[in-house]
Amino acid sequence: MGEGGLNVAMSHDEMHRAAFLEEAAELLGELEEALLELESRPQDADLVNRVFRAMHTLKGSGAMFGFEDVAAFAHEVETVFDKVRCGLITVGKELLDLNLAARDHVKHLLECARQGTPPDTDKGDAILAGLARISPPKAPPPEREGAGAGLPEIPAIPEEPKKLGEILLEKGDLDPQALSAALAGQKRLGQVLVEAGLVASEKVEAALAEQTLARELRDAREQKDKGEQKQGEASIRVAAEKLDWLVNLVGELVIVQSQISQIGAGSGNAAFVSLAEQLERLSGELRDSTLGIRMLPIGATFNKFRRLVRDLSAELGKEIELVTRGEETELDKTVIERISDPLVHLLRNAIDHGVETPAERLALGKDAKGTIELTAEHEGSEVVIRVKDDGAGIDPAKVRAKAVERGLIAQHDGLSRNEILGLIFAPGFSTADKVSSVSGRGVGMDVVKRAIEALRGQVEIDSAPGQGSVVAIRLPLTLAIIDGLQVLAGDEYYVLPLSLVEECVELARDAGDAESGKQIVNLRGKIVSYVRLRDCFAIPGEPPAIEQLIVVSSEGRRVGLVVDHVIGEHQTVIKSLGPLYRDLPGLAGATVRGDGRMALIVDISGLLKSVDRPGS
Repeated sequence: MGEGGLNVAMSHDEMHRAAFLEEAAELLGELEEALLELESRPQDADLVNRVFRAMHTLKGSGAMFGFEDVAAFAHEVETVFDKVRCGLITVGKELLDLNLAARDHVKHLLECARQGTPPDTDKGDAILAGLARISPPKAPPPEREGAGAGLPEIPAIPEEPKKLGEILLEKGDLDPQALSAALAGQKRLGQVLVEAGLVASEKVEAALAEQTLARELRDAREQKDKGEQKQGEASIRVAAEKLDWLVNLVGELVIVQSQISQIGAGSGNAAFVSLAEQLERLSGELRDSTLGIRMLPIGATFNKFRRLVRDLSAELGKEIELVTRGEETELDKTVIERISDPLVHLLRNAIDHGVETPAERLALGKDAKGTIELTAEHEGSEVVIRVKDDGAGIDPAKVRAKAVERGLIAQHDGLSRNEILGLIFAPGFSTADKVSSVSGRGVGMDVVKRAIEALRGQVEIDSAPGQGSVVAIRLPLTLAIIDGLQVLAGDEYYVLPLSLVEECVELARDAGDAESGKQIVNLRGKIVSYVRLRDCFAIPGEPPAIEQLIVVSSEGRRVGLVVDHVIGEHQTVIKSLGPLYRDLPGLAGATVRGDGRMALIVDISGLLKSVDRPGS
């Protein structure tokens, strides 16, 4: 039993250490966010307390779970911020720089502890030396118990507001005998004292104001405590692997439900059909609830970029403010995890190439400080993330010249403005005159486009010289289950993402432009080009005389996909293709139909590119 008990104890210890590391990562994120907000609001006492509490928790929890170096370092930083709380140190750039570096060093210590490697103690010693330079040697003794010297803006929160008489007695404004005589009456104490001439009315008003403030502080504290208690009761920590496993199970349930519904529809048994309909409703609710559990607000990802903008703009000698909106917008956790790197590329490009230096901006009549806006919002079944800057913008003529120089287009190719701007996503394309440590090698925008397309999303860019640029990323809400339109081409079934489908119309086989030989159709006065799914995937056989034209939206243009028949909407559980088929152009995955047959999910953007490439 001794050996088994030891193993159990060791496993429990490892489990607690892992829990601390997870909690520490959240604390470090909160610490960085509070420090960056404190830079714009240095007098905000709540932010000062947030920083102090984060460091205090890191110190206490670190010592509890054996991270002594973390606890010792956090203690020194906590001591400095305790002096900030007491008004002995003012919040300034040097203090914030040192504390942000301290936050990074704590992260470094935790990572070294996780990997079992020795930490870089010299960096920590340098940070503590810097904090010691700006820290007074010793705080003066407090004026009274519970009150910090020099901190009038952070009042102590009393357990219970004092009564009016107590306040007046403490201040020496009232004699105890006069108080006893006043209390014998039936009127309010303040009114009695003023009418008797025992206390001036302004003294009573001042005491009442103090009493009101104390009551408000107490109520605010109680509300906060109730909120934290409610939040703690309403949420639990669940491993991401368990959620992924649950989503997979729900996906299998949706497939089985689809098969049961199809069998029930052909059985002619009313009771069976009714049960199948109930199962469909319940599985739909379970699907929505399960996917909702995986949805997370994107605000946490946005907050990580404040530090990037701050440090990189300072390195380049620029003044840039990051403005974020739509932090409450929710996305699937997998999408959020994979969108971080593309957004980093876009922000670095905006900081390096987009926003000008303060001198350049002033010469152009702009504010010295530039602005980068990072926003997120729901549009239908998609989430749109935009990165907008008010910098120099992109010159289409310069992009075109660079594309001709690299052989991407011919000198006389007629391209629209949007098509020219889209060339910056070509591999290796860059308009930078020199390569820096930040950007200029032409890998950023290509990486962005490939990463977004891997998430079944689209990226668009718009820019005006001298006015700035906007990059819009359109992403599906989830990567697990989508609503699709099931179609038939030959004997093969395909699924098109329903969010991209605009309309379906009939198309006669000879409806194309016979004179030019192009596959185009006039649809209510607008020309729409189209491709046949049979041609894209080399499906043999003769198509029907009347085909179906499905108009889809792809990268800002309307394109038609011609199929033999439209089956209808289909709740699609996405299954990844094997390694042999994973990189085939035009395919995003597969799903299982109700009859057990497989249907391929079409990657519309990739399909159109593969079709356009040979003829371009």
